[in-house]
Amino acid sequence: MGNAGLPILIPKYLFLTHGFGTDKEHKNARDHASAPAGLADLTLIAGTSALPPGIEFIDKAKFTGNVSSGQDVIAIHGYCESNVPGQLINATLSVVVPADGQGRGYVAELFEWPGIHPEIAVRRSERMVLQIYANRHALVDFDPYDVWEPGRDTYELAGREVKIHTIQAEGIVPESGDWACALAALVLL
Repeated sequence: MGNAGLPILIPKYLFLTHGFGTDKEHKNARDHASAPAGLADLTLIAGTSALPPGIEFIDKAKFTGNVSSGQDVIAIHGYCESNVPGQLINATLSVVVPADGQGRGYVAELFEWPGIHPEIAVRRSERMVLQIYANRHALVDFDPYDVWEPGRDTYELAGREVKIHTIQAEGIVPESGDWACALAALVLL
């Protein structure tokens, strides 16, 4: 199946970011979380969990130097939100890519459960992304619970060395009961 002359848009760069914000209004808490992440003035278009081969990680300076206010960007992102005073919230996102850049990467996110401890969220997110990679490479007997180790960022899967990158935003809902929002995002350019 060809592309019928349509342009093929393959991202070259990946920016990992996170933020935390609070406000009396629910949606404004999201805005306050987007600002420190560098995403407040961009239009985020939801992406899915597959990354192209050779994707290059960039820092915030390179990212902000290559986007303009109002620009549409593809993002895999999620929010964890609550207005329950004292509740812990966090948003966690893990990426697995071949260390040599010669294959697809994948993303796993864990955003939906207020109250989950940050270490548990990292463990679950990293195990999920390892499982996604294994599934895509037909590793039928793979069990991420057997191989995952805290703090480890390099694994051997399907005959290839892969690296995990994880980003996390966390915070506590203020005692005032204002809304709090934790945001973790991966943006593609």
